[in-house]
Amino acid sequence: MIELNNSEEIQKIFPEVGQKKLSQLLILCTCMLATQSTNLKKCAQRMSKILGVNLKNETAYSRLLRYFQTGNGIYILRGICLLVISTLCRSENCYLLLDRTNWQFGKRKINILVIGLLYKDVFIPLVWKDLEKKGNSNTKERLDLIDQLLSWWELSKIELPQLYLAGDREFIGYLWLRGLEKRGIKFVMRIRANSKIELWYRGKIKDRKLGLKIIRRYLGWAKIENVEAVLASDYIVKLAVFDNDSTRCKADYIYIMTNMEDIVQASIFYRKRYKIEVCFKHLKSSGFNLESLQVEGGHKVDLMFGALNVLYLMAIQNGIVHFEKETQLLKTFKHSRVKKFNYQTPAKSIFNQGCDILFEKIFTFEEFYLEFNKSIQWIAQKLNPLLSRNYT
Repeated sequence: MIELNNSEEIQKIFPEVGQKKLSQLLILCTCMLATQSTNLKKCAQRMSKILGVNLKNETAYSRLLRYFQTGNGIYILRGICLLVISTLCRSENCYLLLDRTNWQFGKRKINILVIGLLYKDVFIPLVWKDLEKKGNSNTKERLDLIDQLLSWWELSKIELPQLYLAGDREFIGYLWLRGLEKRGIKFVMRIRANSKIELWYRGKIKDRKLGLKIIRRYLGWAKIENVEAVLASDYIVKLAVFDNDSTRCKADYIYIMTNMEDIVQASIFYRKRYKIEVCFKHLKSSGFNLESLQVEGGHKVDLMFGALNVLYLMAIQNGIVHFEKETQLLKTFKHSRVKKFNYQTPAKSIFNQGCDILFEKIFTFEEFYLEFNKSIQWIAQKLNPLLSRNYT
């Protein structure tokens, strides 16, 4: 076992994880950084150089597998969540995003439900779970993940801010939205354009459900921002519509349900929802090749995603520092849906910039361990992520 010196700060984040298990986590992270892959066979091939010892590939592979052979994996996942909270969640309002990422490994469907926070136009995972099935999550699975986040937040010694949550069209339904309301969470969820909705109108439920096109025309005619929708004849939420200015979607309008007071802020928040998809793209194709992992079992997938999230957080932290110090080169793009409209983005994203910095800094396990200690002590600035522009 590798001895971890000066690990007091790490033990505060992982109080119930022993040094042996911590060393396994950090060695795996170092190998994944070196190979830019979650493939354990590739990682094993680099372990000798990383640790500075002679190891057979079979021995190195067996050592990597030990990280997944634990009955206390939940403590590792909790520590990673606390690490993100303690370094990034210092503002009065915290904006969360929810989505799934899925792919197939052999005959098995890997389907990870993820909740994370938005900071400076970048999404960072907080809690996640491999659903071990194909298709959408159900209300219980989503609320269980929310409750897990809330219970872990209490252990962070960071005061729980007002939480906001945005999700796409699959995350809708009376029990789900009512559950968020009971937990004090403000939400904005997109609904399908072919939905029919009951409305609360002049102190009573309107006698029939209305299509969203009719409601949109009424909003334009009445010159109001929203109407009140009734779910299961019991729960009233705001229903609003706004133009879709995305370059990625063909729909002209986006319809949302929300319990946020400010509809304009709700629409701005929802427009940030795709940042979670940017994160998935980084982890899958332009970062560490998440889909190449070859572990089976939901808890093993969760542990691998956790190790990968440590690297992702470190890259984001280094990228943010670089962006704050250096003037960034910008690229100009033509809007795919709006003619004669151009927009600019940095030539290199925060994540890619941060990865380049980590590649330059880290070659050995000792160098990774020092950088990891810096990551734990790093504290983000307080800001409103809805005001961030041109960061990715």
